[in-house]
Amino acid sequence: MKIKLLKKSFWQSMLSVIVFGIFIYFAIGSIPGVNQQSRDLGDGVIETAKTYSDGKTEVLTGKHDEYGRWHGPITIERDDGFDLRFTESVTMVNGQRHGQSVTKYPNGSTHTVCYNMGSRVNCSKSAYKMVGDSTAFQILNYKYPWFMVTLNMIGFDSEYVETYLDTVELVLSDYEFDDEDFDDNYNEVIETLEETKYDSIIGTNYVLLLYRALENMKNAEFRLATIDYYRTDGAGTYNILQTKYPGYILSMNEAGVSNQDLEAFCLKFDTIIASYGLLDLEDPFFPDSADTRMYRAMDSISNSEKSASIFDELKSASKYSLNTNFSNYLNKIDPKLKKLIADNNPKEVATLIQISIFEYYITSDIMRSAVWDAYVLKNGVIELPTVTTEFSGNNSTTSATVQGYVIEDGNNTIISKGIAWGTIYNPTLDNNVEIRGNGTLTFSATLEGLTEGETYYARAFATNSAGTAYGNCISFIAESASGIDYNKIKDLDFNIYPNPASSTTTFAFQNKTTERLNLVIVDLNGKVVLQRELGNFQPGKNQVQLNLSILPNGIYNCQLTNNSSVKANQKLLINR
Repeated sequence: MKIKLLKKSFWQSMLSVIVFGIFIYFAIGSIPGVNQQSRDLGDGVIETAKTYSDGKTEVLTGKHDEYGRWHGPITIERDDGFDLRFTESVTMVNGQRHGQSVTKYPNGSTHTVCYNMGSRVNCSKSAYKMVGDSTAFQILNYKYPWFMVTLNMIGFDSEYVETYLDTVELVLSDYEFDDEDFDDNYNEVIETLEETKYDSIIGTNYVLLLYRALENMKNAEFRLATIDYYRTDGAGTYNILQTKYPGYILSMNEAGVSNQDLEAFCLKFDTIIASYGLLDLEDPFFPDSADTRMYRAMDSISNSEKSASIFDELKSASKYSLNTNFSNYLNKIDPKLKKLIADNNPKEVATLIQISIFEYYITSDIMRSAVWDAYVLKNGVIELPTVTTEFSGNNSTTSATVQGYVIEDGNNTIISKGIAWGTIYNPTLDNNVEIRGNGTLTFSATLEGLTEGETYYARAFATNSAGTAYGNCISFIAESASGIDYNKIKDLDFNIYPNPASSTTTFAFQNKTTERLNLVIVDLNGKVVLQRELGNFQPGKNQVQLNLSILPNGIYNCQLTNNSSVKANQKLLINR
């Protein structure tokens, strides 16, 4: 866990609000200045609309995974409240942009970028290397173009954003360099600039940060275990943590919480959760309801024993850091707090769990991350690498292939990389490991000796002199070789010609009803490489021509969809 240690009063007050109540408001999306509403469009499709106080809107449409995270093809429409609308089409995995993203601008032009689990990568698969003189604005503009589009739509043009970030870096440069003091210095700079013409962008970033944090908090392991609790008949939360999330228990042990203390907390937590009654697991907003109950239960336990206790010590001792993990943070704070932790009752454990979730709030500040990246680059600081994981497919009932991708080397040579896997969430080097040499870019590993029908978890890792970093955790079931059964999808007559193709290709189909159709092209690794809104079609024979010259040679799965389901599939071979 990465948690930034902060001293400033603003962040102390934010910690107190989050640790003791704001989780409830996060769960229902109630944030001052913004109205957020979600509705079920049927067939698993959700629409979430955010309306800002000045009339600007942002609407996301697509599907969620079982934990309530955006997953699959998503459409994002941003409207400035007048006549400008930006539309982004992108695939998401676990709430993160993954694959090709196409943004259509008001003048009809489009811009395509590629993401790998939320981090931008070159579509050509070549490595992008930031250099030591990269500014925070250059990093923000490259790594998070969707964020720049949002800022532009809200009313901050790129020149203004660049001037603001340049000013932050300039004022920050007056401080003596020390990466451990970055947050203290950064927060002083932001507090100073709050009294200048930059107060509006600082306030806007704060609101955008809250929403991004809300989404990222959905990846917290205790939250995942809570949702599993509702779906697992008879299993208590502690039992779920033991069997599926033992790494989380270990992190709590390292923070000073014994298994007995954690189990006692979970028993109390389960009792409160059960008192709220049952939830409808078929409700598309079930994860949101589970979130609200989880936060209410933790808040109830946290405030059940009023005393000076752990919270007062935290307020005076906390100072969070992006390069400090949860257990290291607790080892550095006041000895009186350590003594309190040694006798953890459910109240203290609840507070520590909330603090661990607070990590996702800290790491959700994109502007802060851009300034940090520029800061460490200019000063030659070695960081942990950035790595992601992707499931390629089952090869048989006993083997599967998993890919890893080292996006950034942390300003140092990658000395080892590979795939860690096992039957528990977030496997580590202590579990099964497939080593795949060194260096950056894509690598893959075939996992052998699997048991048919068993659920497995895997994540890529990379090691440099700063240590080992892990990518996102993926899960899969060992079963027969994966692939689409094209014989089962015959809602439309669908043909592609010429096939094999070289550049311009015709997609012909005969539909029975009037409907709006999209084309999604997926490579053999399951990654969406192209996505197009084709428009609304009348019954009968229709055809669309597209130039596919941007796609490399290979075999692709082409899917016609109507936003809620796949209507037809065909294979396409590109050969030049």
